[in-house]
Amino acid sequence: MEDGAPGHKGASKLCRQVSGMESLEWVPQSPDLSLIEALWGDIEVELCEKYGRISDINTVMTRVKEEWEYIQKSRPCL
Repeated sequence: MEDGAPGHKGASKLCRQVSGMESLEWVPQSPDLSLIEALWGDIEVELCEKYGRISDINTVMTRVKEEWEYIQKSRPCL
């Protein structure tokens, strides 16, 4: 696993050394590599545009659920 997590670093590094493999550095967070990050980004943008900064956690949860339902209806493949 090349995600930089401390528990994964040692084992993957050792495996590459033993196998004589080279590796490329990965960016820590890339929406291109994680579809959920792109989806959360879409939700964040929508909430900010509609409501600005929301400080109440219950309101945040309600609004995220509403946005998720809207996304599911507008993007049936999700």
